[in-house]
Amino acid sequence: AYRTARALLWASGPGMAPDAVQRGFKLTLRQNIQQGCDLSLADILTAQRAKSDLFDRMVAFLDDFDVLACPVVGGMPGPVEEEFPRAIAGKPLTDYIDWFRFSFLSAITGLPSISVPVGLSAQGMPVGLQLIGHHRGEARLLQAARVVEEAMGGPLGPIDPVVRQG
Repeated sequence: AYRTARALLWASGPGMAPDAVQRGFKLTLRQNIQQGCDLSLADILTAQRAKSDLFDRMVAFLDDFDVLACPVVGGMPGPVEEEFPRAIAGKPLTDYIDWFRFSFLSAITGLPSISVPVGLSAQGMPVGLQLIGHHRGEARLLQAARVVEEAMGGPLGPIDPVVRQG
């Protein structure tokens, strides 16, 4: 459902730009646009049904919980020269979208989510925890995020984007 909605978004947005503009798009964006153009009506209808089902299931799940906590992404940041990781935990990724698959659930259901910094890795890279909240529950989600932030010793200060090898 997420991949279909995402492809449709790219096809109906940047995919409508003039050819002269699209020729300047990077390969992965051109691929996203093509995936959207290749969708059938059945693909779109199936994704819409799945989206609705996921929303209903998440609302029911959250009846018993304040938030759903999960990873933000599937791995740590890599070198700036790499557009995306090619593998996570030694397992090859299907494509560049796989590395942020943990964000699919909140995006496809439209439920509010927030990434809370919870510390630094052994290499000094930021680590976040994604919290997904109730439908129209932004205020409650922000309260939960603040509790997590304080429990983890936050708020953390700014992170220097230049990592220095020492």
